[in-house]
Amino acid sequence: MEMEFKDHYFEVLDLIGELMVYMVKNIKSRYAKELATINAQYPFEEFKISDPVVKIHFKEGIAMLHEAGV
Repeated sequence: MEMEFKDHYFEVLDLIGELMVYMVKNIKSRYAKELATINAQYPFEEFKISDPVVKIHFKEGIAMLHEAGV
């Protein structure tokens, strides 16, 4: 099976974003027992992710960092 990205690198970002959304949304149901075991010793908040994943351009990211004082 061969896969190629034809137009823009955002195709890659979209694919990775969809993969991350799938993993985060399904981890609770697929690994509930394991998460409960880990949470008993190392309490953690439930995983969260925006759907779709937010994409910003590099210049926007730099501007956001400057506004935050970084």
